[in-house]
Amino acid sequence: LEFASRPTNEEFYNVDFPKKALVVVFNHSNYMNCDPIARRNGSEKDVEKLKKTFSEPDYDVRAFNDKTSAEIRDELDKCE
Repeated sequence: LEFASRPTNEEFYNVDFPKKALVVVFNHSNYMNCDPIARRNGSEKDVEKLKKTFSEPDYDVRAFNDKTSAEIRDELDKCE
């Protein structure tokens, strides 16, 4: 598993990968032990925009909502 995300001063990322890229999006709009008013309303729209953006170059896009840290590790392990 190779992570392409990194800090950069470049205007664009190099997306010329030898195999189909995998994009994993973790959306957290509901937080445990938090006031329901603190919910991140609208984050689903961000996820849809990311999915649309990255599916156009035919990347494998997988989005997950409100996963725990253990569930995130499990999902990332499945990506390897």
